[in-house]
Amino acid sequence: MGKERVVSKLKQVRGISMREKILETAEQYFCENGYLCATSRKLAEAAGISVGSLYFYFKNKEELLLEVYRKQSCRFLGAVADAYENIELYKADKKKWLRGFIDQLLETYGNTGKLRAELKAVTWKNSYIAEQKKIIKDESIAAIMQRLTSSPVIDDVNVRHPDVALLFVIDIMDAVYERIAAGIAPEERESVIEECTDLLYRYLFSKM
Repeated sequence: MGKERVVSKLKQVRGISMREKILETAEQYFCENGYLCATSRKLAEAAGISVGSLYFYFKNKEELLLEVYRKQSCRFLGAVADAYENIELYKADKKKWLRGFIDQLLETYGNTGKLRAELKAVTWKNSYIAEQKKIIKDESIAAIMQRLTSSPVIDDVNVRHPDVALLFVIDIMDAVYERIAAGIAPEERESVIEECTDLLYRYLFSKM
């Protein structure tokens, strides 16, 4: 490999690294302080770069928000993929498998309560963000359904429309997370997760 190609490759790697650093910083800032009060200058300062450098990687705050949302969706997909691969536990004990799946999904949500609440408000007011957020969510749903159709889970779930059922499951998980994020005692958190597990188990696997 020639010297020019080596230099170009190093620049590319540094660029990807800086982009990821900005994304991680933005997600942390949005989660701790909120999206609405964030400015490009505050985000750049948090990342330790100039505003000009921030704009080199992301054209505005909206694009940063959408990329953070995409990154969170990728973590969600990763949790789903891990669950589908844990077939031995699934076959041995579906309810235990489901509980582990729920725990893993809640872990992917992390400390995003404030950001998720503000994202709903922003989506309501900003048609561009609403449109792009829907595209990202639809892509995630399609990816999950593609994995589901090649998994033994699809043969066991007792629903007529798995794609619609998946939306219900996501809505339920969102509601559970919001209740937990609101700040509840550890024992109440455990009760909420247990009820969620029972609810989803009956909905997905119980014979009518």
